Amino acid sequence: MVSIPACHAGDRGSIPRRGEDFSFLRATDRLIYYACCLFYQSQRQLRDSFFDIDTLRDDRGVDELLTGMTLTPAERSDDNFVQDITNHLFDGDQGMDLVALNIQRGRDHGLRGYNDYREICRVGRASSFREFGNTMSREAISKLESNYESVDDVDLFVGMFLERPEHQDAIVGRTFLCLIGDTFGRLKKGDRYFYDLGSQPEPFTRGTYVASSNE
Repeated sequence: MVSIPACHAGDRGSIPRRGEDFSFLRATDRLIYYACCLFYQSQRQLRDSFFDIDTLRDDRGVDELLTGMTLTPAERSDDNFVQDITNHLFDGDQGMDLVALNIQRGRDHGLRGYNDYREICRVGRASSFREFGNTMSREAISKLESNYESVDDVDLFVGMFLERPEHQDAIVGRTFLCLIGDTFGRLKKGDRYFYDLGSQPEPFTRGTYVASSNE
């Protein structure tokens, strides 16, 4: 159907390296965290990290990054993007805009508009901007009305990120969820060697599959 770009709406403006604030951790977790972190190191701006591999060369660099990313709470996904990827992508103060690039990529590859994929995913094709109300807020609809002449002009990338999550624990809306599921489904069913498909030369039996799933 369509290749889905990585979700960046939950990106932080900085890369956590061992974190700055330990208050969100339980006492036991805090002890473990301190044991891993022998000294304090502040966060680093994402814009200063593009193409910089010195952190990976450092003996403690990978450990610091993994610890910081593991113990730092993720921000709620929304339709906001940090300036590090909208104004400073790849080149510091004179960088590119990742959102603009993703929109243009969709157009270059001839992707259908957001409204077409709403229909494909059975969310409901809209005949007016107001009918987007079943998946997005009034504020989001107003943004679309001020930038597009028709509901059929709305770019897929833009429409998907303006959708509000509806399912429990979901971070994306219905159309985005549909396309992500379709993509992974095709990757699985298109691979005859996928471990739990009966069409592969030596498929898992139900017993071995259940046993491996419980390990």
